[in-house]
Amino acid sequence: MKHLTPQQFIALLEGTPDAASRSHLAMCVPCQGEVDALRSINASIAGQAAVPEPSPLFWPHFTARVQQAVAAEPMTTSWWRGMWRPVAGVGLALACVALVAVVNLTRLSESGVTDLAATTVMTEPLDRAGELVAQMAASVSWEDLQQIVPTSSDGAADMLASLTPAERAAFVRLLKSRSGGEE
Repeated sequence: MKHLTPQQFIALLEGTPDAASRSHLAMCVPCQGEVDALRSINASIAGQAAVPEPSPLFWPHFTARVQQAVAAEPMTTSWWRGMWRPVAGVGLALACVALVAVVNLTRLSESGVTDLAATTVMTEPLDRAGELVAQMAASVSWEDLQQIVPTSSDGAADMLASLTPAERAAFVRLLKSRSGGEE
């Protein structure tokens, strides 16, 4: 059985309960005991002497003292607070470059290209970021690339690998013309 919430107990004590609270209270012995305990606490508090109101000057003076205390405390910041944004930005940029490089290297390994110098015909960057990735990819040796990205061992890849750079360039132009791309 679900008992009354604190808000429902307050409503009962203030005399404004809803119908569901009244019907639950009529059937639930633990909630009846809680209401009786709260009523006795209220009665004992009401029997005590009234607390006098503070001086009319108390709140303005109190507010002024709090503002002075806050202004007097030195503002301290952690050493890392100013550093995390630049570090996060550089890390995010490096992660993006690595992702683009891996995607491009995966495409290269799937096409069977074994000579990275010959891929300059295929990489035609569209913007400065593409140029950066192309420069970074040109500095990677083929052996390093084969360790990172496995190459396929089917016949088409072997045939593409045996093409000279001039033959590869001609093949790329042929593929572009057949696929509707620029020649």
